Amino acid sequence: MKRGRDEQPGPPSDGKEELQKYELGDFLGEGSFATVRLVTHKATQMKYAMKLIEMDKTDAAQVEHERSILSLLGLHRHIVSLVDHFELPADGTSAFVMELADGGEVFERICEKGAYSEVEAASVVRQVALALAFIHTLGVVHRDLKPENLLLTASGDVKVADFGLAARFGGSQPPLTEVCGTVTYLAPEVCAPLHARARCQSFARRSLSFTPALAFTRNARGMCARVCVCFFSFSLSLCRCWPRMLLAASRTARRSTSSPSAASCTRCSALTSPSTRAPIAPTTR
Repeated sequence: MKRGRDEQPGPPSDGKEELQKYELGDFLGEGSFATVRLVTHKATQMKYAMKLIEMDKTDAAQVEHERSILSLLGLHRHIVSLVDHFELPADGTSAFVMELADGGEVFERICEKGAYSEVEAASVVRQVALALAFIHTLGVVHRDLKPENLLLTASGDVKVADFGLAARFGGSQPPLTEVCGTVTYLAPEVCAPLHARARCQSFARRSLSFTPALAFTRNARGMCARVCVCFFSFSLSLCRCWPRMLLAASRTARRSTSSPSAASCTRCSALTSPSTRAPIAPTTR
């Protein structure tokens, strides 16, 4: 079942035969057009998450686009990778067999336990930056980075998930002009909107880093207006949680959002920033 880094899943195989290889387990989640179930590969006893997509309720082209993106990315420590995929024509379902990240969402971790420590926060941001560095080298942008799309493994690794809005960029690809994503994490270039590139992705990564520290309006239209003019303020109460990181965070955020067209942090500078240089440590639930 395991693929090498450069190997990619081939065309969807015979669904009935492939499904027999797995033992279906508990439901892990449910959306408007898909359910996710825990499955065990009978031969290897490896556990995975199987996403069952009801094709009559969604855009087949979009599903194929997500599959092609995941196939391109292959395996990476900080990405929820596609292990297998097949079609079940009888009931109009497409199955994605994904790596299992059974530690929950970073968002859930924040809700349950509150703010991360400085060391833990730096570790999370660095792992996200490593994932972005990898996908950007392959000409892919995620376009919906947020704590809900960051999953934790049992060992504490952070993995970027949900590439449903991901897109290719560079080369012969046309400019990305669609406004998409989650308003709290949108880059000024997207809100304006100008064409989105990888540097918008870096803005989203920084928003993940600093959103706990920033005081934003809860109104979506007001949020977009503030993002466009790069207006925000830091919560002084954060000083009690992250006394050493707050100054570096504020300088980085202000420098990288000085204007919508300002030069954004590159993936390399994100990995060498004083606030994220610490070695990766397990992230506890």
